[in-house]
Amino acid sequence: MSRMNHFNRKIIPPVYFLITLFLMIGIHKTMPVIQLINLQYSWYGAVLILLGFFALVWLAMLFSRAGTPLKPFEETTSLVRGGLYKVTRSPMYLGMAIVC
Repeated sequence: MSRMNHFNRKIIPPVYFLITLFLMIGIHKTMPVIQLINLQYSWYGAVLILLGFFALVWLAMLFSRAGTPLKPFEETTSLVRGGLYKVTRSPMYLGMAIVC
């Protein structure tokens, strides 16, 4: 890899998402704070997290079927207009936000 290509490399948004997710888990495990929500209600949050992950996988499959890259810095080959894109402009970011 040439030196110039190394500097042109960009970090894709899911990497920021994973870093944030692992930081939140690490902080929670090392410095737990008072638990405000009963465990029985935490299951609602787990359902939301699963829905967020499901949305991310579904949207990645839509991109794959359309033959366009997932990386936002690569050249787009087609426009995905189905699925959650009918409802919201940035469903990938919405899915990541729901998980966090």
